[in-house]
Amino acid sequence: MTALLEIRNADVSYGKTPILKGINLAVTAGSVCVLLGANGAGKTTTLRTISNLMVQTRGEVWFSGQRIERKSTDLIARLGIAHVPDGRGTLTHLTVEENLRLGAYTRRDPAGVEADYERIYQYFPVLKRRLHQQAGTLSGGEQQMLAIGRALMSGPKLLLLDEPSFGLAPLIVREIFEILAQIKQDENMSMLIVEQNAAIALRVADHAYLIETGEIVMGGPPAHFLDDAAVRRSYLGY
Repeated sequence: MTALLEIRNADVSYGKTPILKGINLAVTAGSVCVLLGANGAGKTTTLRTISNLMVQTRGEVWFSGQRIERKSTDLIARLGIAHVPDGRGTLTHLTVEENLRLGAYTRRDPAGVEADYERIYQYFPVLKRRLHQQAGTLSGGEQQMLAIGRALMSGPKLLLLDEPSFGLAPLIVREIFEILAQIKQDENMSMLIVEQNAAIALRVADHAYLIETGEIVMGGPPAHFLDDAAVRRSYLGY
């Protein structure tokens, strides 16, 4: 199958501080790829490398057949990569509706945008009920849903999600991952999910990578991780 995204032999740093070493990673079109690892392993930096956010990259990043590691973050977003950062990134002083409209600011298809609002409300009915509510007054789970909805409003080819489970109750985490699985099924949406909750992430993944101290040390289908005793002990707790 065709790789929508590829990182090829990338060394990545913040200024003079090296973070990633020789990273190779691919996301197949229409698949969900999960990047697992402990705090500080380099997961968030990997997503920032793709979006060219405050990092210096030596190596190649390919998306949809073109190199993007030197392109601006704004242009990368316009090419079809939507980044849901850690901390959700909702604009708390704006309403739910205003946040969603900002997600569609680059689009020039008004009819498609209006149709996508209804699509987002089908995935996240609570957002329709909170449409005129200030985003900062939403619960943590509702803010995460809004962040994902806003990203979808850009009409992306690839969703980057950084720790979508962080700080949320288990029932809400389960609901969000079920919705992500539904989005993938309905729309053949490609996703790269950074996640510490390995157990739930592997349930929705087609492929996974494990990163430790800035290096990819393992990659393969979810069963490959579930069959590895060391991975189970370290990341799955059994």
